[in-house]
Amino acid sequence: MMKNDVLVDIYQIATTEGQQNFTRIHQNIRAILVPASQETIALYENAPVGQTYEYLIRNDAVTSLKSNSKLKVVVPQRSGIAQNKDFITINDAQVANMGGRLTLTGVCYQTE
Repeated sequence: MMKNDVLVDIYQIATTEGQQNFTRIHQNIRAILVPASQETIALYENAPVGQTYEYLIRNDAVTSLKSNSKLKVVVPQRSGIAQNKDFITINDAQVANMGGRLTLTGVCYQTE
């Protein structure tokens, strides 16, 4: 499995005057993106087939990540993912305190 080490900007949906727009809430956050296994995809009924990834974010500034948040790759670093690719999260992130740092994990899919 290819582990993609990237820096992302995190956006959440904000509704303004009846319109939904993405608002950036964090910049240059390190994330690990790994292609999701078939077992993981089976747990999510609404997961699209194909470009589905598991993500891991370890950063104390990011305390939660809601469903339909957007991860935009700003620096690909050591990965096969191109800059400016967007990933949309499926369900809310799981949050844990590991080694004294907040760790968020979940599943996302790559948009066109």
